[in-house]
Amino acid sequence: MRTKQTRQKTIEGRLSQLEKTVNRYLPIWDALAKEYDLAKPRVNPNVFCKDDLDRRIVDYLIQNGSGAATEIAKVLGIQNPNVVGRHVIGKRLKRLQQISERQNWSIFEFHPERKEGKFRAWWIRVEDVDVEGFRKELRKEQ
Repeated sequence: MRTKQTRQKTIEGRLSQLEKTVNRYLPIWDALAKEYDLAKPRVNPNVFCKDDLDRRIVDYLIQNGSGAATEIAKVLGIQNPNVVGRHVIGKRLKRLQQISERQNWSIFEFHPERKEGKFRAWWIRVEDVDVEGFRKELRKEQ
């Protein structure tokens, strides 16, 4: 029978061998993970937009990451942004959110609570958006 010390040395040796193997393959796994993330499909939000106002709203969200409806209405120059403007922007974003979710892309998020210093704001998940494709189409239309 093996003694307790012999078994412990055997286990330590195996564990050390396993750690060496893992350390050898770690850079390969990291490279594959990064490549997978770059190859991840992204959506062009232009397919959800029905007119220029929708495109300008999405462009604002891409540039800033988030914004309250009133804030977006002021920046886009909509008349009476505190009353009418915020309702127009809110309805547009709600429609964009519903259309994108129907196509299995949840890129628009509304947070009624305070998040990162903004209250009742809309957010866009830029990591799932094809920003270059959107900007190219935006330039073509102008």
